[in-house]
Amino acid sequence: MTRNSISLAAMVGSTPKPHVIQSTLTYTTFDLTTFGSHRNWAGKEVTYHEKHHIVCVGNLDVFARSLKVGAEIEVEGELRTRRYTNYIGEPVEVEIIHWRREVVATSIRPIMSVVAETQKANVDQVLIALYRPEEF
Repeated sequence: MTRNSISLAAMVGSTPKPHVIQSTLTYTTFDLTTFGSHRNWAGKEVTYHEKHHIVCVGNLDVFARSLKVGAEIEVEGELRTRRYTNYIGEPVEVEIIHWRREVVATSIRPIMSVVAETQKANVDQVLIALYRPEEF
């Protein structure tokens, strides 16, 4: 049995951007920024950050639009590699193909440490996992 599952707890790194495909399907994308550190061969501590491209559809699409840059959230989903094609140039059109690794979110929730004491009772209502990735 195989399983394609990823869980990231990090900060929202970019403003969520809504997209529309053929006026029927909407989705929202944003970047999630993770941070880490390690010691290099010389013993010096090296810090780094990585940006992860997140794609939200369905009810998560609506919820993702309300996220603010810097908000700490946990995203669960599936890791996907998608092909994008761009066309440039006139009169000769050139096709540019590039691949992008992204996380198709199945649930988003705020990290408990940043939720105010008065809102902890409402956190269960914020948990959203209503999207099945095979539909996208």
